[in-house]
Amino acid sequence: MTLDFLQSLITQLAAYEREHGTPTNMQVFATWLLQNNTMMVNAGSINKDTPPPIATGPDTIEAAISKLLFFMVRYAKGYAKKALKGTGLKSLDEYIYLVCLLNNPMTKSELIHYNRHEKPTGMEVIRRLLEMGLVYQLDDITDGRRKVIHLTNNGWNLAIQLIDRIRNLSVVVCGNLDKEEKFNLFTALQKLEKFHEVLLYNNSFEEFDEIFETVKNL
Repeated sequence: MTLDFLQSLITQLAAYEREHGTPTNMQVFATWLLQNNTMMVNAGSINKDTPPPIATGPDTIEAAISKLLFFMVRYAKGYAKKALKGTGLKSLDEYIYLVCLLNNPMTKSELIHYNRHEKPTGMEVIRRLLEMGLVYQLDDITDGRRKVIHLTNNGWNLAIQLIDRIRNLSVVVCGNLDKEEKFNLFTALQKLEKFHEVLLYNNSFEEFDEIFETVKNL
């Protein structure tokens, strides 16, 4: 390790402390260091044909992850719109609801909960599928207050017909990740999704500040 390298590292640490104060741990500083130097490299290679790098500002690692997840949802929706063109479906949500019904009918509440939707959003998806004649509803034989959603023949055929196309959509969304990166990302996202499923279910009537305190104290 050369003296020049150490001096450069000390300079970077001083820059971090001016912006954020003393780093709480090495991981926080290392993440900032990677982001900061990546932006510097990108800035030095920008030309008229290259879009500017995404500014991260004073983000914490949590804020950066959240932002990237939001971006990924938008990318996926954009690709899905192209993949579903000409099918009559307007969103990936509609297709996923159809796939959920391939094995067994589900009540409205089961279908909405499985897809992690709020009730108004889920009811709107079901309404559109009913209007397109892709599903139909019957009274639950055990509870007449509930409606059970079934696939029509057209709904079944469309769900099967689009399976390969949606698999190709998944390949596009995963982009340039190699097999190990895909596995690691899947493992991390699965852990995070299970955490939020329990968190939101147990705190569905809590205000955000109370949920934040729960997570902050973990």
